[in-house]
Amino acid sequence: MYEEYYESIPDVDKYLERIGMERPTQLNKEYLDRLTYSHQKTVPFENLNPYYYKIPAVLTPKELYEKVVVARRGGYCFELNGIYVQLLKDLGFDAYTCPCRIVMGGDNNRPVSHRGNIVTINGVKHFCDVGFGGPSPGGSVEMIEGKRQQVQNEIYWFEKYKPYWWLLMREVENLAEAVGMCGMPPTEKVQSVLLVSEALWEPFDFISLNDAFSAGPEARFGQRLNLNIKKEDGHASLSHNKLTVKTGGVKESKEIDIDDIEVLKEALLEHFGIVL
Repeated sequence: MYEEYYESIPDVDKYLERIGMERPTQLNKEYLDRLTYSHQKTVPFENLNPYYYKIPAVLTPKELYEKVVVARRGGYCFELNGIYVQLLKDLGFDAYTCPCRIVMGGDNNRPVSHRGNIVTINGVKHFCDVGFGGPSPGGSVEMIEGKRQQVQNEIYWFEKYKPYWWLLMREVENLAEAVGMCGMPPTEKVQSVLLVSEALWEPFDFISLNDAFSAGPEARFGQRLNLNIKKEDGHASLSHNKLTVKTGGVKESKEIDIDDIEVLKEALLEHFGIVL
């Protein structure tokens, strides 16, 4: 039962081609960081299926491969980190998937609503995430308490929160964005991002959670359209009808008519590489 959730990627080389990467010569942090960042720049976070088509995601590697690699679409965390962890395993990494809580609002008492990945290299656990979007690090972050690390042009680190839980933090540009530890008033320009559990979750552990987010009239991902993708010099996002593009430190936003299919198709192709 559930054997299909443990199948290998149908074609690893085509997956790597999809994200502009090659097979590793060494299974090290440098390759993991490049792989993660390349994935974030080529495969967008998107919830088109549950929002427009009212289709829940299927989390098997075969179905995810057809969507992400063959159809050149994206997905959300349960999908993207699900297929990514299988890619990591197929390449030879010691990797597993883990539950996370989104805590960017400062409230740490929230149910699990996110899926991340943990990779062990030389005895050190590294967190990597290709299914969260803007606030996620553009590479891996070592799970060593208090060790601030530069990931692309940002600083991230972990603090121990409770047994088996780690709080992912990042530096931000101004105090208005900052959220202190455990929701306390911030004393410096830092933001709590995720609570990450060290627990190994099986692929099928996310089935019920995924259904709650993507299936039925009350599904969270069926309420608002959301897309985002990292760029070499910025990012692009579509928050329902608000399109935001940041290039070279300059951010521009405008509203588009997402009910006009031609307008939407143009935006999806130009900014997210999606062809409907």
